Amino acid sequence: MINGRLGSVAALVALGCAAVACTSSSSSKAAVVVTSTDTQCAPARTRLDAGELTFRIMNKGKETTELYVFGAGDKVLSEVENVGPGTSRTLTVNLAAGDYQLGCKPGQKGNGIRTPITVVGKGGAVGAGTKPAGRDVEVIAIDYAFNLSDPGIKAGETIRFEMKNTGNKEHDLQMFGPDNKMVGEIDKTDPGTTGSATFTFDKPGTYRFICDVQDHQSRGMKGTLTVAPS
Repeated sequence: MINGRLGSVAALVALGCAAVACTSSSSSKAAVVVTSTDTQCAPARTRLDAGELTFRIMNKGKETTELYVFGAGDKVLSEVENVGPGTSRTLTVNLAAGDYQLGCKPGQKGNGIRTPITVVGKGGAVGAGTKPAGRDVEVIAIDYAFNLSDPGIKAGETIRFEMKNTGNKEHDLQMFGPDNKMVGEIDKTDPGTTGSATFTFDKPGTYRFICDVQDHQSRGMKGTLTVAPS
């Protein structure tokens, strides 16, 4: 008799859902699908609620791609790399209200294809804003080393790094803080050109930077700089 009653209840719930198009409570947390091709970076939605967001990049192009979430000043907030053709990967980032960009990089080089997104509402741990740069610092990239004079950075400073590639290979620059979290990145930069990005050094300590292209780091393209207390 109990089983019969349970069956009746389940049938009534199913009928109710059919009438009002019920959705599960977890649907609001479903991953935002980002379709990447060789010519587009197309999220399913461009207006999102603040908080923990998961993006699922689906590579429908012919080249391996990447997905980045950028804040102001091209600050990299999260990324996922090496998404092969016909495959997908996800990244999760906790965003506060603000304007951001999603960036797909077919071929894993250059500035990629950017699509603006807007995050609204309360919550989120990471903001879009980056302080305006107080000064510029020049970095020379060669095959295979960085030439960077001590910039004498103090905690709290925001600096625009300009990387001149004087080598024969493309290079990038990724900056990591004392907690080993990425502060930001200068995109892959072709020989004879200059790439730039703005980094905010929130904490004192030792920061490290590398070139993440192929085996360049192991061949010597890495270094550290010390950020002094403010």
